[in-house]
Amino acid sequence: MRSLAQHLRLPLARRRSPITLLPVELIEIIFGFYAHSPEIYPNTHMGTLLDKGVSTFSSQTNVIVNPVVLSQVNRLWRQISLALPLLWSRMYICHPTEEHVELAARWLSLAGSQPLTLHVSSFWGKPSRAEISAMGGLLEVCLSSYDTWATIDFHLSHFFYPVFLRIPDYPPPILQSVHLNIGKPFPLTPRDERAVDILHSSPSLQRIDWGASCYSVPEALELFQNWTNLKHFVHWQASLENSLTVNDCITLLHACPSLESFEAKIYPPDDRQLPAFLLNFLPLIHPRLHVLSISTSPRLLSQLLDSLALPALETLSIYHFIFIRDAYDTTLITATPILDLLSRSSVESCTIREFNLLTPSTPEQVILDIISSPQLRTLRKINISGLKTSHTLELLTRKRDDPQSLLILPCLEEITFYNHSSFSTLDASTSVIMRMLKSRRNRSPKQNSPSGMSLLKYANLGLGELDFWEYRQLKNLGSVDFTIIPTRNDLVPTLRDWIPAWLRDWRLRK
Repeated sequence: MRSLAQHLRLPLARRRSPITLLPVELIEIIFGFYAHSPEIYPNTHMGTLLDKGVSTFSSQTNVIVNPVVLSQVNRLWRQISLALPLLWSRMYICHPTEEHVELAARWLSLAGSQPLTLHVSSFWGKPSRAEISAMGGLLEVCLSSYDTWATIDFHLSHFFYPVFLRIPDYPPPILQSVHLNIGKPFPLTPRDERAVDILHSSPSLQRIDWGASCYSVPEALELFQNWTNLKHFVHWQASLENSLTVNDCITLLHACPSLESFEAKIYPPDDRQLPAFLLNFLPLIHPRLHVLSISTSPRLLSQLLDSLALPALETLSIYHFIFIRDAYDTTLITATPILDLLSRSSVESCTIREFNLLTPSTPEQVILDIISSPQLRTLRKINISGLKTSHTLELLTRKRDDPQSLLILPCLEEITFYNHSSFSTLDASTSVIMRMLKSRRNRSPKQNSPSGMSLLKYANLGLGELDFWEYRQLKNLGSVDFTIIPTRNDLVPTLRDWIPAWLRDWRLRK
């Protein structure tokens, strides 16, 4: 028996591992996907770990990924991973330690001259001496590759601001994206804004996440002449200090004609007025803006949208933001500003593809007006909150004997009904919901034409709590090319929950 076992083991020992049989080119692709797979939820990972007080080092934001493990599988993988600078071109560090400083030095040496993406986060409390030392050491390591900074994202306590005064007197030559969040000291005291000035003046800059309270928008536009070439602008500041107004938005859009996306929280108006020459341009036509995302009150939303025409607009997102001074202005009572913007823009060939209306108190009539509008007939994706009843579902249901029903969002492929954290805002029976979903999954003869309607591919219903049978009915409508999510994962019922208590007790007695 022993000799037989040895006889069988010998060929197996001589066989090469399947890992070593993969072509080097394929291994490189796999490694690249492992280290830098698409970020489905950008910044979610770092924020969550920061809230939990966890110290991390990764090459992605949403999961902990360390390409070092690739070099520990076998000799071939080690050679390949250490010879691929692209694997080491991204660092996401939360609450750095002395060990992270050493790892970062090794990491960046392997990245070579690759354009770098650097994300560094710290806790917001007063740091210890060890934490200050680690942050200082990490910045020194990063500065050793200063000329290869391409994307930087620093979320740091104001206690760490002095370390940024060590940066050179010139901006990184290939810097394309800047997000610098270094809080103001309390009580407020003047400080040297040299780092802000240098990092935001790169001639290659394409994206800014702007929250600096040190400059108003007119001051920033005068200081940073390079902003005229920006493609993406995000204003994220969440306080009323130096807030962004409607006039600021119009001024920015006029000053940055190359912008492709604009995202901002807009606060109540102030005493600043639009420059006189801009009044002659209203409504302002911006020829390249594809994405507009606005968080504000309904009154300010109307003021902004009435001042714009966006012929290249493809994605429009509207979020509700309540101000103390505008506490009465909490409900979007009309769809007119939205539809008028799309009408003005469509004259210039606007083709809207995605619409997000995240205003929980929106009346159903506003939703009905939006869904039925001809301006949205090119829409492929819609996310809506607010109250929806069977009226909304009936409007979305395609009926073969009603040609008008086929004109309601004919190109729609994805739909999401956002719900409140404690209750569902979709108030309709399961049968009505199923009828709508089935109608948008059945292809009629008219839909077979080249210019026909699209089939629904994704539906997130946000229904809240369901019993097991209702959940299975809806879930069973899904298929390989149709994803349906009836409710949140934590509300998915189990079969045990559906079985009556008396039947469970009877089975236990048996």
